[in-house]
Amino acid sequence: MATQLGEAKSSTELVISWEALPADFHLEDEPVENTGQPLLAGTLRESLEISGFIRILPTRKQALRVKAT
Repeated sequence: MATQLGEAKSSTELVISWEALPADFHLEDEPVENTGQPLLAGTLRESLEISGFIRILPTRKQALRVKAT
């Protein structure tokens, strides 16, 4: 599966900001397991595809299967 980026449909600029962490904030060196990541990634991809920001292209195998039928 390949992803093709499309042009944004809106000319509105999205601004995202957040406060910096305190200088004494300690982050663990070891990564934590995020079991929700595949679900979130799939949901985000689907939302972007539906809104027209990306288009999912068929893989070569899928394209060959369509031609064969």
